[in-house]
Amino acid sequence: MKNKLTDLNLSIVNEVCVLTGELTRHTVPNLPLEKIQKSLSANKTVFDFKQVGKVDTAGLAWVCSLLEQANSKKCKLSLINFPEQLIKLAKLSGVENFLPIA
Repeated sequence: MKNKLTDLNLSIVNEVCVLTGELTRHTVPNLPLEKIQKSLSANKTVFDFKQVGKVDTAGLAWVCSLLEQANSKKCKLSLINFPEQLIKLAKLSGVENFLPIA
């Protein structure tokens, strides 16, 4: 039985990609690639992190990869409700200025 607290789900609500759960090395590999690719095919995509709990460096790496994918597709990516823990990791890694955090 899956532990819902450690799951990570991606749903699209009103054209916003909503992440729910933990963004960690255990959950990132399970994200639905086809949903992410479809969302990045638009001119503008918003990812909402409001319902994300625990994060780690794998989560930050995933966000950086997401940004790279969006740039290659000429998609303007916005990240909203970015978790404080993820901001701290971005600052420690020196990548906070590259992230389109709203």
